[in-house]
Amino acid sequence: MHSAGQRAALGHAVAALSAERRALAAELLRDPERCRDGLLAFLDRCRAEFFTQAWADTEPELLRSAHTVRGRLTAGGGRGPAGTDELSAALASLSPDASRLTGPPRVVFDKLHHSVIPPARTPVLLVPSRHNSPHLVVKNEPGLPPVLHYPVDAPEVGVTLARSRMLALTDPRRVRLCRLIARESMTTLDLAARLSMTAPQVSRHLRALRDLGLVRTERSGRFVLYRLDLAAVERLGQDVVTGLQH
Repeated sequence: MHSAGQRAALGHAVAALSAERRALAAELLRDPERCRDGLLAFLDRCRAEFFTQAWADTEPELLRSAHTVRGRLTAGGGRGPAGTDELSAALASLSPDASRLTGPPRVVFDKLHHSVIPPARTPVLLVPSRHNSPHLVVKNEPGLPPVLHYPVDAPEVGVTLARSRMLALTDPRRVRLCRLIARESMTTLDLAARLSMTAPQVSRHLRALRDLGLVRTERSGRFVLYRLDLAAVERLGQDVVTGLQH
């Protein structure tokens, strides 16, 4: 409102749009407070007219989600602020495509647009939603608190994990290993003997597959048996499709 250049840029931007949009731009420039109040009043009427029942059905789920996230953001059952690890874990839990990194500690959401939000310098508003699944939306507008609009029913596997799982299976040695433990549970020593590999080599591959959720373990006496999680492998294609929608 205080920049002639920005006002001219807005006028130029809407010149090629419809008459209704040009009229809206003119109203915004002429009296932004009145325009904003009218929009908020309209939305409030829509809420009462169309969404009363939907909100009644959705509110309990949103409250549960907000309570859960609030608990993760506090330490000792809500008696104080959480530490860096707890805070980063709480933020990362909002999306399966979040990654926790160090040096400095930070959480990265796999989004198309790049933006850096320092929570130590500005409040961050977390908003649960039932209707934007599976998307996590990040809004970072100048002069306003950043907003993370997260789904309350996000899928467990995002595109980042699905991609890592597919990359893990590009190693021919891991493919051979997976073929063996897809049929029966086996120990590290059994696999080493069958694959002509050393036990430490097999252990490294098994650890990578287990960390990605592709291998399950079970104990039989003093032995640890490994078995391929066939359900996780079968879901790979669908997980990629779902993750790409984020």
